[in-house]
Amino acid sequence: MILFKNLFKISFNILLVSLAFSALISNYFSIFTEVLLATCLLLGLVSFVKIDLEFLKRNKLQILYLLFVLLLGLSSFSTLNNFIYGIKYEVLFLLIFIFFNSFDKGFDYTKSFNYFLNSSLVALSISFLIWTISNNSFLVNLGYRNDWSTFYSGQDQAFCQKLQGKDICRFQGFLSSPNHYGLHLLFLSYLSKVKSAKIITVLMSLFTFSRSSVLAILSFYGLKFKKNQKKWQIAIALFIIFLVVIYSVKYANLSSNEHIVKFIENIPLVFDNFWIGHGLNFSGPASRATQILIPESHFLQVLLNTGVIGFTLFLLSYLDLIKRFWNRKKDNAYILLAILIPMLFLHPLEDSSLSIALFAYLALEDASLNKA
Repeated sequence: MILFKNLFKISFNILLVSLAFSALISNYFSIFTEVLLATCLLLGLVSFVKIDLEFLKRNKLQILYLLFVLLLGLSSFSTLNNFIYGIKYEVLFLLIFIFFNSFDKGFDYTKSFNYFLNSSLVALSISFLIWTISNNSFLVNLGYRNDWSTFYSGQDQAFCQKLQGKDICRFQGFLSSPNHYGLHLLFLSYLSKVKSAKIITVLMSLFTFSRSSVLAILSFYGLKFKKNQKKWQIAIALFIIFLVVIYSVKYANLSSNEHIVKFIENIPLVFDNFWIGHGLNFSGPASRATQILIPESHFLQVLLNTGVIGFTLFLLSYLDLIKRFWNRKKDNAYILLAILIPMLFLHPLEDSSLSIALFAYLALEDASLNKA
């Protein structure tokens, strides 16, 4: 048992460290994260997982939603690959939460997330240096695809995404997109105990040009400091929000219009299969395996794929997580609330650094608070 525990700690630490370089690693080993995660789950299952009645009662909503999604996936099963991708992009974050929430007291997660924080700060420094002083040829030599784009199935990552209508490369670190990296920086800012590191990570998010991520960061710190804010701090926050809105309207109207059009044109599809949806691979990132239908909203993805029943269970599960932390550790509740903003406009939970690292951390925090 001690051997399995040590092996789990090693594999989990490697997984967390690798998440800071996930896109770079995927250029050479496309399923590296998936293989390492599966290893962690197997080792954790035999070494740290402890399921009791209190755990089942605490996670009843989350387990109910997970079982509903699993049944949907099995009812429309076509291939194992499609089933796995459907589960990954629909409920991986919740599966991670339930799994790590079952851990007993023997696992010290603080050291593991210090590795995650430090490796992410190293990745931030290196990638920002490359972004500022290098051209795309350096990244192409690291295995990135030599063009401006978002995603092509089965191909390496593009060297960057450009700002809509301008030849400006958006900063995305070593992750798959600027929007994902903006939320990654929010988590780093939250984890950091050093004030200067918190400020730097927040400022770096501006170079991603990700409006949803910046609004999520502003929302998080707005909630966090709402009781101690002075008038000048409120004025600065409002001014930043004003600049984000002006940018959205004046410089990114094409991108915004595309998002709005995709969102609106896919709403009628909800009513075609209102109660249980069209299946896990119908829309969102998992649809790339069969067809490509990206509704530009995680909320709409859940509605299309799992129907009103699944969407209701999703909301109840997520709100329950917020409620758990509200009276015990509000910062955790605030970060869950902040992520709702990009969920409305994007598919943030497809990113491993969020769906794995953040929800593992929150699960272990919740388990620790329950056993304190």
